[in-house]
Amino acid sequence: MLRVLLSLALALSAAPAAAAPPSYPLACAGGGEMGVEVGGDADGVMLRIRFQHGSRPATAGGLLPGQCAWSDRGMDPSEPTVLTVALRMRPRILLPAAGGRATYLGPMAASTPDAIQKFEALWNGVFQGGTFHVHARAAGDVLVITRVGP
Repeated sequence: MLRVLLSLALALSAAPAAAAPPSYPLACAGGGEMGVEVGGDADGVMLRIRFQHGSRPATAGGLLPGQCAWSDRGMDPSEPTVLTVALRMRPRILLPAAGGRATYLGPMAASTPDAIQKFEALWNGVFQGGTFHVHARAAGDVLVITRVGP
């Protein structure tokens, strides 16, 4: 009996972990109507980036400000228009007067360097324009960012 239990325990511990769903490269052109919602709790921050679909592959160029597209194809109208990412950091953000834009003032002490780098790359990409790159996968009505950068 003990031998059977040990064999079963070894077999279960050697079983491969379920693979994470695949994610795909997405390029976004900041500016335009792109926007960011910031939420979170004591453990970190959740960013939600709203964008418009780009109709051509990102590699073909021609993304307009506020648009995102997959590297190999334009976005389908049925795909989400919100990117989300949870980061273990706490940003200091100055909230604007009515009609203004929030200002990122830097991280709080409890933030990890990796999370700070990702947050700043996304924040700057959205508000300073230019193209930024992420990898994302669909999860219901949002695209979850799995990697920041090309």
